[in-house]
Amino acid sequence: MNTDSNNQDQWNPCDQGEIGKLVQHLKDRRRTQVLQRNATVALLLMMVGFSGYFVFSGGGLGDAGHGGIVCTDVMRQADEFIANSLDAQTNDNIREHIVHCDACRIQIEKMRAELNEPAATELQSEQEADIATRFDMTSHTLVGSGVFSSIEF
Repeated sequence: MNTDSNNQDQWNPCDQGEIGKLVQHLKDRRRTQVLQRNATVALLLMMVGFSGYFVFSGGGLGDAGHGGIVCTDVMRQADEFIANSLDAQTNDNIREHIVHCDACRIQIEKMRAELNEPAATELQSEQEADIATRFDMTSHTLVGSGVFSSIEF
């Protein structure tokens, strides 16, 4: 309804279709609000999804891609790298990566040390056994070949 500018106490009927236009305008505004809200939610979900992908898939934050390979892939293939059982390209990529990435280099050095530690212990045991067999405990003599065939203690 319209109000007459001359007499504000009296109401006049609305023009034909005016209420329909108002309803359509309100529906359009509501549709726009819902669309904006849905677009905002979709954008936030995409941001969370991409962030999760980059963080958890190996291409993410703090995961340097030196040498064309990321840290998670280096660590996943570290055993094969140490055993030298990777193809030449992957081997080169990992070598390039560990030149630039301290964390991966330190981790691979630790793994190599752990692998070499039992071998060093076995070698030491073999050397001790060899010395024990060449050392005559009764005469305190080291028997061997070379310049000195035996050394008295």
